[in-house]
Amino acid sequence: MDETNQEVLALGTEAENGDAPYPGRERRRPRPETPIGYIQGLPAKVVLDRLPVPVLVVHEDGTVVYANLAFEELLGYERHDMTDRGAEVIFLDLDAGTSATSQLRDKAGSVVELAHTDGSAVRAVVSDSALLRDDDPVVLVAFHDVTEQLWAHGRVE
Repeated sequence: MDETNQEVLALGTEAENGDAPYPGRERRRPRPETPIGYIQGLPAKVVLDRLPVPVLVVHEDGTVVYANLAFEELLGYERHDMTDRGAEVIFLDLDAGTSATSQLRDKAGSVVELAHTDGSAVRAVVSDSALLRDDDPVVLVAFHDVTEQLWAHGRVE
């Protein structure tokens, strides 16, 4: 092994199998000793980014704080184009005078109407917030698109 590879290994960079250097992949922490250790070490945003389920985080003032790729694709947006938008642009059925977070908490388990970039309405069931405290300034909710199911059963105008 040459001197450069020894330096890379000293920095903690290793191949996926852990045997040889793999430039560009630096392991910043020691390898977890248990499988659950891997899960506990994952950054939440990385996990949210990779979920195939549409996820949205909205601040109590109605500002979209975060939308994952699946949510952006659901509504036809370009990557990272939803952050800092107002929730009223996305939700067709939010009341302007009431906190967006409390409305989303109240709508958990219900079908909401979302505005697609092509002008159509997307109907989706909104989940309970993953953040459980009522005084949290944001809600983190997931969505399940039911538009096609409603069309198939003649429940969409």
